[in-house]
Amino acid sequence: RQSRQGKEKDGWAGFRGIWVLEDRVFGPTHPDTLRSMNGLAIARENGGKPAEAEAEHRRILTIREKVLGPENPDTLRTRNNIALTLDRQGKHAEAASEYRQVIDLENKVLGPEHPDTLRSRSSLAYALDHQGKFAEAELNLRDVIRLEERVLGPQHPNTLISRLQLDKVLMSQGKYAEAETDFRNLITLEEKVLGPEHPDT
Repeated sequence: RQSRQGKEKDGWAGFRGIWVLEDRVFGPTHPDTLRSMNGLAIARENGGKPAEAEAEHRRILTIREKVLGPENPDTLRTRNNIALTLDRQGKHAEAASEYRQVIDLENKVLGPEHPDTLRSRSSLAYALDHQGKFAEAELNLRDVIRLEERVLGPQHPNTLISRLQLDKVLMSQGKYAEAETDFRNLITLEEKVLGPEHPDT
């Protein structure tokens, strides 16, 4: 929460203090220690330091792969976080490659309709958009939205985020009329679900 409120430095210091204590008391492989390390990495990323966040996530990944295994959902979430930091560093092709590997494992372990799998596919579309692969990104997002509407519901925040990403991809392709229509529908829905003053609205 502190990081989201623009207090990235305080958030980082708080997570670091907790991590140091948990590392000493529980050990470096304990789930609580790893959760604090993850919070520390996210605080670094929110503070505009994606390269440092990537390094933290890779440390967590090494431990989780050893302790939990490469197909554990927590391990896969860590790999997803790494892909996100790569994308934010402008390493879009590398990020897309990582997302694809994660999605293959999530399809196998969690199933194609699991929220984590759908979230990874939505993130992949974002990386594809950054590479200028608009048609592939659009196709992927339309399928994700179809599944999210069925599994999570049309008003779920994840579904709304995917629709927003699709509208951006449509604009990238010059499909402004279609994007405008969906933006208007999305705003109406967000005003109803989230309220007119919510940041997403």
